[in-house]
Amino acid sequence: MSKFTGFGASALANALFGRAGEIFPAGWEVLGGRLEELLSREDLASLARSTQYAHYTPEFIIRAMWRAILRLGFSGGSVLEPGCGSGLFFALMPESLAGTTSLTGIEADVSTARIARLLYPGAFIRHEDFTKARLPETYDLVISNPPFSDRTVRADNPAGRLSLSLHDYFIARSIERLKEGGLAAFVTSRWTLDKADPKARDHIASMANLIGAIRLPQGAMNAAAGTDVVADILFLRKRFFDEPPAGPLWNSLEEALPAGEGEPALSISRYFLDHPDMVLGRHARTSSPFGPVYACLKDPQTAPPRPVSRPPSAGCRKAFISRLGKQSPSSPAARMFTSAPPPKARRSRKAGYILDHNELFQIIGGRPTPIVVRKGKAPGQARRQTRRGRPLAHSKR
Repeated sequence: MSKFTGFGASALANALFGRAGEIFPAGWEVLGGRLEELLSREDLASLARSTQYAHYTPEFIIRAMWRAILRLGFSGGSVLEPGCGSGLFFALMPESLAGTTSLTGIEADVSTARIARLLYPGAFIRHEDFTKARLPETYDLVISNPPFSDRTVRADNPAGRLSLSLHDYFIARSIERLKEGGLAAFVTSRWTLDKADPKARDHIASMANLIGAIRLPQGAMNAAAGTDVVADILFLRKRFFDEPPAGPLWNSLEEALPAGEGEPALSISRYFLDHPDMVLGRHARTSSPFGPVYACLKDPQTAPPRPVSRPPSAGCRKAFISRLGKQSPSSPAARMFTSAPPPKARRSRKAGYILDHNELFQIIGGRPTPIVVRKGKAPGQARRQTRRGRPLAHSKR
C-alpha cells in the first residue's frame, strides 16, 4: 500500500477511467475491468476526479525538505499536510520527531484516504476536500505538495475571497492556519512565485516571511509525478502578531531573459535573480503552444548546489525555538464544553462542543461542525443556547 501513488499524470489516468458505455483501450481491458469490480461507482468516480491532482512527490525531495525543517529548529509539535495522498510525507518524517509530533492529513479521494489511515493509524486522516474543510485548529508546521491546478477556488475565508488558483489557495490557507512563528514547507509550481498577478504572494507575504526557496530543473518531478513542470520548494515562517516583515524580497518579478530576435523578455521571481545559487539549473527560453516560455533546464556543466543543506539564519532558528519553549507542542488548541441540548434532542444527545477563537463547533461523528446561530425563525440553534455550558476539558486533537 505504501507504494500507491495514485493515477495522476500517466497512461493510467487516460486508460482506466473511460466514460459509461465506452470500451477500454487495447491492452487495458483486464486492469480496467478489475478496477470496476473492486470499487463502488462512487469510489471509482472519486479516483477518476483525483487524476488531475494526484502528482506525488519524489522521495529525495521530501527527505531534503525534512532535513531543512530540522535545521530550522523544528523539534516536534502539530503537523498538517493538506492533500496528504497516501501519506508519503508522514512516512519519511525523521525518526527523531516520532515521539513529539502529532499528524493531521486531509485527503479528498476516499480510497487514498483509507490507505493513509491504514498505514498511519496514529495520525488523524480526514477524508475531506481541503477547500471545504473546517479547520478550527492551528499548527506548528505545514508540509505539503499542493495539487497543481489552475482551478479557481472561492470560499468563505480570507484566502477563498481572493479567487486564487488551487495550489496558491492551499498555500495561503495553510499559512492562515499556522501558529505564530510556525513553519511551512511546500513543493509548488513555479507559477506561485512567477505569475504576473501578485495577489496570492501579497496575501502570503502579509502573514509570513520567506526563509528561502529552491528552483528545481524541469523534469525533476517526472519520475514520480509524470510532469515536467518547473517546481519550487518554498520555506516560510509565519510572523508573530507585532513582528514587522523581514527576509529576502520575493513577491515581485524581474526580467530574467531579455528580449531579442523578435522574442519577448521573460520575467521570474526577483528572489531567484538575487539568489542565483538557489536555482538548480539555468534560466532558458523554450517553446510551447502559447509561444516562448521560461524554463529552468539542467546544466550538465555545473555541479548542482546544495542549498537545502545550508543552516538557516540564526534569527529564524532562535525565534522558532523560543516560541516552542513558551508553548508546548501538546498545548490544547481549543476548549471543549457540554451544553444542555434543546428538549427535542434530549434522547439523541451528541458529543461536546469546541470553542476556538470565539467560534463554536459541535463534535458530530468525531469531527467539529460549525454551529449556526438562528436569526429570527431561520434554522439553527438559538443564541441563548450557544451561550450556555460549562467547560469539560481541554481538547487535545
